[in-house]
Amino acid sequence: MALDVLSKSPNDLLDYDFDFTRWMTDDDRVVEAAASVATISATVEKVTFDISTVRVWINGGELGEQGQLTVVITTDQGRKKEIAVQLRIREAF
Repeated sequence: MALDVLSKSPNDLLDYDFDFTRWMTDDDRVVEAAASVATISATVEKVTFDISTVRVWINGGELGEQGQLTVVITTDQGRKKEIAVQLRIREAF
């Protein structure tokens, strides 16, 4: 299965939104969220969330790097869901 791909420049500090609605019931809500970047030098600066959406702020990285961004939530009703996407560091586009 191919991962979705996000791209950013090395000097960017950008936010990315992840919608978990389809894995939740109408009366459930996100109560915890975490994110991590693997195999590259980019860093997770901040993670915020509301009822069903998580916003992840990513900073840095070295030109040409490619890694994986993983976002994990826990819900009020005990659901746990993980989403992984590919993160590429490239020139401004």
